[in-house]
Amino acid sequence: MRGYLHQLCFFCVFTIPVFAQKQPVLFPEPESIQYQSGTLPLSKISVAIPANASTDIAFALNELKSIILERSGQKAMMASSQAAATFQFLVKEKGHELPGVSETSPGSKREHYKLNITSQKIQIEATTSAGLYYAVQTIRQMITGTGKAAYIPCVTVTDQPKLAFRGVMMDFAHGGLPTVEEIKKQIDFLALWKTNQYYFYNEVSIELKGFPTVAYQSGYTQEQIKSIIAYGKERHMDVVPFLNLYGHLHELLRNEKYADLAIGQYGHELDPRKPGANVLLKDWIKQYTDLFPSPFIHVGFDETWETKRIADDKDGKINSEELWLQQLTFVQNELKKYGKTVMAWTDMNNYYPDIMKKLPKGVIPVIWEYKPDTVEINRYLNPVLKEKKKFFYTAGGFRLGPHLPRC
Repeated sequence: MRGYLHQLCFFCVFTIPVFAQKQPVLFPEPESIQYQSGTLPLSKISVAIPANASTDIAFALNELKSIILERSGQKAMMASSQAAATFQFLVKEKGHELPGVSETSPGSKREHYKLNITSQKIQIEATTSAGLYYAVQTIRQMITGTGKAAYIPCVTVTDQPKLAFRGVMMDFAHGGLPTVEEIKKQIDFLALWKTNQYYFYNEVSIELKGFPTVAYQSGYTQEQIKSIIAYGKERHMDVVPFLNLYGHLHELLRNEKYADLAIGQYGHELDPRKPGANVLLKDWIKQYTDLFPSPFIHVGFDETWETKRIADDKDGKINSEELWLQQLTFVQNELKKYGKTVMAWTDMNNYYPDIMKKLPKGVIPVIWEYKPDTVEINRYLNPVLKEKKKFFYTAGGFRLGPHLPRC
């Protein structure tokens, strides 16, 4: 009997997806999907772009036109007016194209949309243009077939994310750097899945005025960064600066001009006790905040082991935990002047078990762990939960494990 049950379970596991393939697989899975009988051919979709449409709404409508051309091989029909179009939409609120600091999970309505497709027309009701854009991405995923045979099933979709912030961090500090066009292709791909944050991890890869010898001709100009930010915004993706304002600065500190700002010889951490270190950081912070409009800024602060080792082995006068907190407080106070919300890694909790109690108010802890190991993750997660802090979670190597809800 047990063997029979095992065979039955095996059959169920491998046959249910086959039956389910009759309907498109949507990712992230919407909050509610109700299929009806019938289909809408792409050839029946007509679009009108109102003369007074904002740039973000016009972008979403042009995205739909591009999708229709790509899948059917024919340009979308242009209706004489919005009332005459078979693609109908209502956007309730202006602005709010990008995620803000005050959004919560779940419950944020900014990206909410309702999509209704019949055999005659498409109707979308969205809170903001972000919801309209995401409804268009859902339509993209629902298209079956190509050419004249391409169609969309009749369906009603109601959707809003369980996670208000859905980001990907890209490393622009190690190895060969992708071109600007390659970065934009990444953003295009991530936009398909309704990603709304793109973390630009940088050590010294962005041009900073007044620092010509740092990463000489081996990074991105400020104009290139501006073009990436604008490209992301069109796709409702906030390009968030991910900086290193304490450790991971070997590329700066190996430069003879700045070597004396390090806490150890040939190291990668600044020495906050040296006035020149914070003079440099004030300059950097001003330039980065002028460059990135995002309300968030990740300041790093991970793996500052050198200061800990020097304090333990060489200089007992150094209180490495207090130095870490002092430096984070300084950085946060500077960034507050520019209206930024600070994010920082929590891995130093390994060395300073009570650090979460002392974290400057308003700093958002960011938890990370390379391994999909619940025990390891909880070692960082539990201190944050104990202090009832809002936090972000970053999975190393895309290994989300069992800890997160569906988006």
